Amino acid sequence: MKSKLSQALARVVGWLLLQLSAFSVRPYFSRWASVGLILLGFLIFPGCSAFTVIPTHTGSSASFDGNARNSGFLGYNPDGSGTITPAARDRYNTLVGLYENMFTPHLVADFGITPIAGSTNFNISAEAIVDFIRMNQWRRDGH
Repeated sequence: MKSKLSQALARVVGWLLLQLSAFSVRPYFSRWASVGLILLGFLIFPGCSAFTVIPTHTGSSASFDGNARNSGFLGYNPDGSGTITPAARDRYNTLVGLYENMFTPHLVADFGITPIAGSTNFNISAEAIVDFIRMNQWRRDGH
């Protein structure tokens, strides 16, 4: 005795075969069959559709730099530049090594970074801050 599922499947396959053999008798069916096959394709292969959204990853909080949770960025200066720690400078230079060819002209290590006299910290220009943010996002997105 066949199971109900196999009987239902046999009925569906039989109906499809009957409909496919009716192409010459009912030509309007071929138009609807092609529409149905396209819709079936979208259901079977949803990852291939044009509506794929690429997620953007964002950090939920700042990382620690030493004992401070500031990601190595100490603040903005009045001229729009910023102050960063040596760990942030190292991270910036690592990102420059990864993404230097993505910029025109190409970035070089310590671009826009100058040491602060009498301190272990560094000034970073406003342009370098923008580049740093962009490279961080590329790293989070997996580029």
